[in-house]
Amino acid sequence: MEPTSVGAAAFKSVGKIGAAAVSRYRPAGVARVGSPEDRAQAYRRFLDATVHASINGGVHQLHVAAGSVSPESFADMVASGNELKCALDGVRLCAPDYVIAAAEDAFSAVHRSIEKVNAAESDKSNVKLEEVRDTFLEAARNDLNYKQSRWNLWRRWKERQFRKEQARKILDARPSESSAVPDARQSA
Repeated sequence: MEPTSVGAAAFKSVGKIGAAAVSRYRPAGVARVGSPEDRAQAYRRFLDATVHASINGGVHQLHVAAGSVSPESFADMVASGNELKCALDGVRLCAPDYVIAAAEDAFSAVHRSIEKVNAAESDKSNVKLEEVRDTFLEAARNDLNYKQSRWNLWRRWKERQFRKEQARKILDARPSESSAVPDARQSA
């Protein structure tokens, strides 16, 4: 066996060992299951469920205040509460700890906003609900790394060049104003 082939084989095996070690690295608190797409889908579902539950809870409160609780409004409130609980479980399944904590705070804020009877308490709880939802949204963005890094100038430059090129293509594809509108003097 030649020394160069032995060196190449050793280099190849070290590369495989290194790749296996790097692929197994998972820091504490990071989800072991679920791709970023799965987590984003769970976060969207949770945000949608919080909105639906708070709206259906408010509608149910209006029916209770009017003294005419319909079975449909009660069924809608129960269904949206169940959807919210299932969405929270989906976040618990795939999210890191700090996102789960923000989701649980949002979950409890939704239930507090539904339980309020008078208008003053309801307004305060709705403001609190919006603050908690924004906190959850920021935690989800942080988890999915949606925040731009200022040091990543190359990517930002390429994005700007792409947008400029797309704008140029759109402008080139439009018919010019002079050819689109016939001149009245030319036809007379």
